[in-house]
Amino acid sequence: MASLKDHSEDRSSWLFSRDELENSPSRVNSITSAQELQYRTSTCTFIWHLGQKCSYPLFAIATGMVFFHRFFIKNSFSAYEQSVVGATCLFLAGKVEECPKKLKDVVQAYHQLRNKSTQPLLEQSKEFFELKECILIHERIVLNMLSFDISVTHPYKFLMSMVQTIDAVVRRAESQSGKAEVSDAGRQLCDVAWSFTNDSLRTTLSLQYPAEFIAMGAISLALKLRKWKTVLPSGNWVSLISSEFKVTGMSDQVLRDICSQILDFYERMKHPAVPPPALPPRPPVVPQAATSGTPTGAKPVVNPNGCPQKGTRWEEGKTYYMQGSVPQPYELMKKGQVYSCSCSAWRYFPHKEEKRTCKHLRTARGETAERGRVGADAIAKSDEMMRRATTQMPQRVDKRKGEGPPNSDAKRAR
Repeated sequence: MASLKDHSEDRSSWLFSRDELENSPSRVNSITSAQELQYRTSTCTFIWHLGQKCSYPLFAIATGMVFFHRFFIKNSFSAYEQSVVGATCLFLAGKVEECPKKLKDVVQAYHQLRNKSTQPLLEQSKEFFELKECILIHERIVLNMLSFDISVTHPYKFLMSMVQTIDAVVRRAESQSGKAEVSDAGRQLCDVAWSFTNDSLRTTLSLQYPAEFIAMGAISLALKLRKWKTVLPSGNWVSLISSEFKVTGMSDQVLRDICSQILDFYERMKHPAVPPPALPPRPPVVPQAATSGTPTGAKPVVNPNGCPQKGTRWEEGKTYYMQGSVPQPYELMKKGQVYSCSCSAWRYFPHKEEKRTCKHLRTARGETAERGRVGADAIAKSDEMMRRATTQMPQRVDKRKGEGPPNSDAKRAR
């Protein structure tokens, strides 16, 4: 049997201690360990549903979850929108696992899941283009954060072989004792352990232990759940697997810890400690009569856009309205050091919240004030996004002249 030690060494750079996980970058932004764990769980659940909606195979979904965990061990959850990073990790994982999907399909599925809508986005709409552009930008960010290390080894790789080894030894022992029975216990054991492995992806186990350790933990839980008694001639099944597959470093304490973390996941699902990440703000539906200024009942504004005059201090927590290119106005607000806008460009801007900007904030506050607040890099990124939105906005296709060359969709898949 081939040794699994090499696989462990390949993953050693992405294995972290409990202390390192407890002191992740999210602690700097006052996100507790329990909250971070809940954010990971809820976003991995979102990745799972998004992957199924896009018809990704299991290995691609699993790889996307591992990418997501690795990304946020180096970044704070307050710096990026979790669902966008999750969708990006899944899109990238599809390429890594050689089952890529068209980006427009991922964008449509993301929009429907995130907004609980059955209506697809118009491919000619600005929001569709901005979300598509956002995923492409985040793809480069994720690859850089991963140092282009996209190699992932999953527990599934070892699970079936380990179960088959246990089942074969048990059948041989029963046959020698004259108690052999025809049963599908091995298949049942594999199915249950496979389910535990699926759920382990929503925990941080992939950041703590090699894949073969997690596979053995899933098998241990499956044996306990089904109350199977394994009669092994050379001791318990752990020593058998460790010897057969040359697994080093496995101990009873490690096995208990893996099982405990998987069981804790089920407990969190029943009694969540914190709510899942909130949806990004959406523009309110405002009556047409109010779109030229502030909504009905609000105080008079000091300029036609509904925002304070340039150079004037913004009131803390107050919502200002600015009319854009769509019927409903955008919401602008100041909270602490964060100036926010409800437009897609601000929500998907690849910077921390306090360093995000958009053309609406730049118009309302002035170029000089925004440049001083967010810096030249953010202004340059905003210019780039606006320029690409203007020059690359999809054009309406004349159906009488066909849909273009056969490979046109393939070129746009990225």
